[in-house]
Amino acid sequence: MIKLSENLETKIDVKLCSWFSNNIYFKPKNKLVLPFRSSFALKINNYLTRVVISKGDYDILHVPAINDYFLDVLPSDKKLVITVHDLIAELFPNEFNFAVRKKNKALIERADRIIAISENTKNDLISIFGICEDKIDVIYHGSPFTPKEVDRCNSVNKYGDYLLFVGYRNGYKNFSNFCHAIPNTLKTHPKVKVVLVGGRSLNQEEKDLISSLRLENKIIHLKTVSDNELIGLYKNARVFVFPSKYEGFGLPLLEAFSCGTPVACSNSSSLPEIAKEAASYFDPNDPGSISAAILKILNSKEQAKKQIASGYYRIENYSWDKAAQATLACYTTALNNSNP
Repeated sequence: MIKLSENLETKIDVKLCSWFSNNIYFKPKNKLVLPFRSSFALKINNYLTRVVISKGDYDILHVPAINDYFLDVLPSDKKLVITVHDLIAELFPNEFNFAVRKKNKALIERADRIIAISENTKNDLISIFGICEDKIDVIYHGSPFTPKEVDRCNSVNKYGDYLLFVGYRNGYKNFSNFCHAIPNTLKTHPKVKVVLVGGRSLNQEEKDLISSLRLENKIIHLKTVSDNELIGLYKNARVFVFPSKYEGFGLPLLEAFSCGTPVACSNSSSLPEIAKEAASYFDPNDPGSISAAILKILNSKEQAKKQIASGYYRIENYSWDKAAQATLACYTTALNNSNP
C-alpha cells in the first residue's frame, strides 16, 4: 500500500491511517510508533481510524485488506473501495473460523468497487459470492524490489547450492509436500541445501517431519531478514520453490523474477497467470512432481537461463505506476457510481 500511495500522491490527496504501526515501511510516514505489542497498537489505530472515517472528510475510503471494524461508522454517502487479495478463508474453511468468512462477506457486499489482484481472485469472487463482474477491477501489484535495490546488493553466498522457500509454512502453503520432494532431489544433487526465510520458528510437527526425512543437516531457517538480505538470498539461490496450493497473486514470484532467480511453482490458483512461461510447474499435491520441476532447472543450465530471461520479461508487466493509474480509474468509476 505504501508504494501504491506514493504513486497516487502525484495525482490525488492520500491519507494513510496507520499512526502507530511498527511496520518498517510505515515509519518514514509516521512520527510515533508505540513500543507495545502489536495487538495493543492495532486497537488504538483502529479506534483513531474509526474517528477519521466517521467524520467523512474524504471522497473515497479505500481498504487494502479485508477488515470490517469500521463499517458501522462509515457514512452511507461515502464510496468504499476494497482490495481483495484472495479468498483463502472460503476455500480453506478448516484453517479459518467462520467469523473471518462473515467479515469478508459483509465488506464485499458494502463495497462500491472491488479491486481483485488477479483474474483468479476475480473469478473466485464471482463464483463464491456471486459478485457482478462489472463491479470488479483487476489490478496487479507492482514489483516489491526496484532494479536499483537489486543492482546494489552484492551479497556473499553463505550456503552454497540451495533451494529457497520464502514465507509462512502453514496448511495451504504446502510445506509438508515440499519437504517430501527433497530426498528425491538430493539423489542427484546431494550437496543442495534448503533455505527457509520467514515464518515462525519451526514447530514440533515440522521438526519431526524434517527428522523423519533425515533433512536435519539440509534445512536452514532464517526467521527474520532485511530486504537487502532477502534480495541476496534470491540472487544466490539455484531455484526459488513456491509450492503453495493457493495464492491470490504470489508476490514472491515477482521478487524472484526481479533477482534473476529460476522459479519452480504450483500449477494452481493465480500462479500460472502471474508467472506464465517464466516458471517450471508442478502438481502441489504430488512430491514427485515437485521434485521433477526442481530437477528440471538444476539439471540444465540452459533451462535456468531461459527461465531467468523469461522472468525479467515478465517483471516488466508489473509496476506500481501502472497499478496507481488503474486504481485512480477505479476511484473515478466509484465516484461516478457507474457500478451496478
